[in-house]
Amino acid sequence: MAIIPEVKCKRCDRRFSGVRNRCPYCGTRRGARGKHADNDESFKGKATIGILVMSALVIAVAALLFTSLTSDDAEPGNTQDSDTGSPTITPLAPNDGGVISVTGTPLPTPTPSIEETIPPLSPPPIESVQIMANGSKATDFTVKIGEKVYLKVKTVPAETVFEPIWESSDEDVFVVLQDGTVTGTGVGDEIVTVTVGDMTAECIVRGRNP
Repeated sequence: MAIIPEVKCKRCDRRFSGVRNRCPYCGTRRGARGKHADNDESFKGKATIGILVMSALVIAVAALLFTSLTSDDAEPGNTQDSDTGSPTITPLAPNDGGVISVTGTPLPTPTPSIEETIPPLSPPPIESVQIMANGSKATDFTVKIGEKVYLKVKTVPAETVFEPIWESSDEDVFVVLQDGTVTGTGVGDEIVTVTVGDMTAECIVRGRNP
């Protein structure tokens, strides 16, 4: 019959049977050292459990990522709802130069408005131009130095977008403003010209002393 030797507790220095795993006096685990041995053993156990839990989490995350990647390979591209007209983006193979093809329902072409479909109308051409003075057609008139004569222009058609342009052949005899006002400045016979569109009319202006 084998004799089981006694062991000495490293904490309380008492002896107890070698069959026991813990000291029957202080409860210290057999072979542990110091008064904090139980705490050290507990910490080691908890650390081991924590490492195992973390390893399990890492394995689970890796499995989820692998499943996601394999599902993306099985279904290339992300297809949106065809009813909404959203584009479908399909990644191409590496030898396609990294170009992404975009397909989907084309956007409707906007319908042009009525103003856009009707071309702009050109103004009607001027058929004739006349210089008017005192309500009648003027072919020539006399203006004294310092005197003013108010000229008008008559066009056919009467309504036009063109503005009349007045010119004096010699401003030493008379000057004319763009509203048709002629002012005598000297003595002589010169020409006043009005241009409307492509048509012109002329009138002789006789400058005289007062």
